[in-house]
Amino acid sequence: MIVAQIMYRTDRTCCVCTEAWQDIQIHHIDGDPSNNNVSNLVVLCLQCHSNVHQKGGFGRKINKETLIYHREQWIKRVAKRREEADNITALQMAGLSYPIPTTKQGAEEMNINNNKALLAYVETLPNILKYAYDKARPMWDSGITADMNQGAYDVIDVLIHILIHLSSWLPQNHFDGMSAEEHFRNYIQSRYAWHRALAEPDGIGSGGTIVGTLVAGGVLADLENAVSELVYALTIESEDFEFDKWQRAWKEVETIC
Repeated sequence: MIVAQIMYRTDRTCCVCTEAWQDIQIHHIDGDPSNNNVSNLVVLCLQCHSNVHQKGGFGRKINKETLIYHREQWIKRVAKRREEADNITALQMAGLSYPIPTTKQGAEEMNINNNKALLAYVETLPNILKYAYDKARPMWDSGITADMNQGAYDVIDVLIHILIHLSSWLPQNHFDGMSAEEHFRNYIQSRYAWHRALAEPDGIGSGGTIVGTLVAGGVLADLENAVSELVYALTIESEDFEFDKWQRAWKEVETIC
């Protein structure tokens, strides 16, 4: 439970380099592996974990206080990203005349026997994506790798929210007992691993600093396709929905932005 808590708060991401979805380890700040208090744990990627344990160089600069500072700052950033992603989706959904089910309720529990609520939500998705792209564009245009990565992560967070909301119209326990959020975060982790393998065929660290940006861009594209595929699956029997028209609007967002 403690591990799950710290993984969620840090988005399974190293708090030092903050590069998303690398292989990670939990580091005990005081060096005592039996002290599993949340305040003593920090998530680090394999490289940063190795560096922290070095006796010289980088290891000397990352002391206990610095690790705690990095952890707390990163937790705040993750929470802010999630809040902003939720706000983006909420803004677009606010004017809907049909209720949107939550992941806890589900469409069945709300007795939504028609597709009006689903279709109303789906119609907002291109605008949600465009809004997310508009917010991320200045970071992508900055030319600064860290900012470019952050822009991609912000849009990825929005796409995760969309997938989770769409999953509310799926049957209960559709993901073999996993929550929709857990399912999609596992999916994202596998896509990060795949795109990193493509970007660094000669091994981890061989692709330079731009790799993180390329990988995030690949994952973003995968999630956009996942949204499109899920919308198709949910609306395939609806006579009131033109999927081809919707898909054109969805795919045009990147070009328009």
